Amino acid sequence: MMGLVSLLLGLASCAESNVTSAVETAEENQPDLQSDAGEDQNADNTTNGSDRLETTPTETEPDPVEEPPVEEVPPAVVFMPLNTAQDVVEFVEVDRYMGLWYEIATTPSFQQASCTGTTAEYVFNEAQGWVEVTNTCYIGGLEGTPQGIQGRAELVDLETQAKLNVIFFGQAAPYWVVALDGAESEEPYQWAVVSVPGGKTMWLLSRTPQISDDMREAIETHLLERGFPIETLIDTLQGE
Repeated sequence: MMGLVSLLLGLASCAESNVTSAVETAEENQPDLQSDAGEDQNADNTTNGSDRLETTPTETEPDPVEEPPVEEVPPAVVFMPLNTAQDVVEFVEVDRYMGLWYEIATTPSFQQASCTGTTAEYVFNEAQGWVEVTNTCYIGGLEGTPQGIQGRAELVDLETQAKLNVIFFGQAAPYWVVALDGAESEEPYQWAVVSVPGGKTMWLLSRTPQISDDMREAIETHLLERGFPIETLIDTLQGE
């Protein structure tokens, strides 16, 4: 009996030893899932990183901002071209010259020494073929006594219509349009400069009682370049 028990215990011990050995062998042969998983994860990260680099959109340059168009500023004064002799303007359209003019400045004269608010009005007389002239001023100030004189102007140069003789009390005096508004228009001329041969006497005329400083400077510069003595001009007092 004792021998049978010893035999059974020996078989049990042997079996346990075999089981332990088998388990250890199995564990050694088990693949390293964690290591493989880590490597797979790193591979995925590398791949994903590569994908992100490839799919990241390239920064584009912003659309250029279009500059607003620059508007051309017209000159303050446009001058009528001169004739071949360069002594008067190229051509005067009589109908555009007619109407009321204000004297802005002139060279001193005995007749106008006490005049203010001086104006000249021109009306074309078709029947006679001349221009009716009425000069008016106020003695002693703009509220002073009005004084007027009437006469006529006759064309001397039909080619330019810029040279006339003005006749008062039977006495003729030259009237040359030496500078004139050159803007392309059918409206009346807006300014003019009248002189005489030699340019010693001048009248600066405008359709308005006042002109801008820019216009005055441009006209005087033009006259100075042509040799006119603009330093002799004196302003004529006018209303607003």
